[in-house]
Amino acid sequence: MLTILKRMLALVAALILLSPSANAYCGGNFEFPQLSKSSIFSQYENAVLRISVGSQTGTAFLIDSAQGYVLTAAHVVEDAIDDTSVEIWGTSPMDPKKKLKLKLKGQLYRSAKKADIALLQLERPDSLSGVYAFDVSFRVLQEDNPAYAMGYSTGDSNLKKRPVDIENINIDDGYVVKGDQYPGDSGSPLISGNGMVVAIARGKVLEQIAHYTPMSDAIPLLETIPFTTRMSELDERIKQSKIDEQELSANLKPGRTLGSTRNVELVSWAAAVGGKSEQYRKAKELFDCPIVMAFWHRKLDPVADLLRPVMSAALKARTDFMLAKTSLSLRRFAIADDQLKLAIQETNFDPGRVRDPNFENRPVLDGSCDPAAFFALDVGVRDEPATTAFLLSATEGQYELVRQYGLPNPSGVQSGPDLGFLPTTSYRGARAVASKEAYAQGVHWSSPLESSNYLAQVLPAGTKDLYSGACI
Repeated sequence: MLTILKRMLALVAALILLSPSANAYCGGNFEFPQLSKSSIFSQYENAVLRISVGSQTGTAFLIDSAQGYVLTAAHVVEDAIDDTSVEIWGTSPMDPKKKLKLKLKGQLYRSAKKADIALLQLERPDSLSGVYAFDVSFRVLQEDNPAYAMGYSTGDSNLKKRPVDIENINIDDGYVVKGDQYPGDSGSPLISGNGMVVAIARGKVLEQIAHYTPMSDAIPLLETIPFTTRMSELDERIKQSKIDEQELSANLKPGRTLGSTRNVELVSWAAAVGGKSEQYRKAKELFDCPIVMAFWHRKLDPVADLLRPVMSAALKARTDFMLAKTSLSLRRFAIADDQLKLAIQETNFDPGRVRDPNFENRPVLDGSCDPAAFFALDVGVRDEPATTAFLLSATEGQYELVRQYGLPNPSGVQSGPDLGFLPTTSYRGARAVASKEAYAQGVHWSSPLESSNYLAQVLPAGTKDLYSGACI
């Protein structure tokens, strides 16, 4: 066990100190803001369709208003899958009397992951061009986060909207959600607090419990969606390096208008980049910053992996580690182990020497303190709390704490990250807690000296002096 944990520690330290997380201002903030329940329901209700396929009814939802793409559960359109002459029809709350014909574009049945997803397209792609479509998120939504469902219960023609509770997440059932769920809700979206779809209702429903397929399982279908005109134009400018970091960052900022760049667009674009990476050699620096960072902020972690051919080794390693955490959250332990091993191989990290971008090849050894290393830790607490918690617990020799933070360990016991559990009598523990509290209060710093000076003032009495305490 000790050998495994040491290797993991080396990886985590490398990821925090080498990755762009240490540069918190690479293009700014690309995250989607939270929305109120009423905003989510009012903004997206017209994007939720009632569909019928023969005698079968269910729910579908619009993900691309420009090209008319829609997602649902595969079993809802099973008759059309088996017989191409069977027609698929839908209606939107925008005009319930207007029937919309759809065609099947692709479907997934993965017995191992129990995927139940189909991609449809409106026969007239622009039929709902004025409707604000859902965007998608591949970041796992934890049990204590707000979640909402919208769908047509028991074949009812009236759209139902309600908050729901995520009971748990497991490898067999995906998201297990409690609420007023009925068979007619098959194909409906599970919506996060920022209005993004994180999962699709599948067929297995017991009483008031529904099972949802994680949105990450839909990536092979989303990759097949063609570029929008806007994305094609942006792609050409990136290829030719005719756009600078500032303008590209502005293009990648999330927005809630019909003209905003959407995650669905970025999925198919990333797939194209990965397949033709030689065309993007001139733009390699743009992938380092801001493209990959924007993908992470926009909760496109698994899609960032499609950009691997144009990534630096450090970006590849951190992406692999993030994918391992995603798989772990979905309780797909074997996949998480493989991704973690790949991250370790990508990193080739020597635990005796830590290379920090601002302090070339500076060693960080036991008994010596380096403000640059602590700055990376402070930023890590903000950007990657679970990763940082693992680093702190392992460096303290408290290996059992690994399971307290929901990271891989031989026992497979998981729970969510909580930096408050760290002992504040430890200098590193105290600093981590103080960093987290500072960020919560809106305090930012952009250099090792800034973070060190600020935290030296707020650390609890009795902790070690900044330049003589224990180091990472």
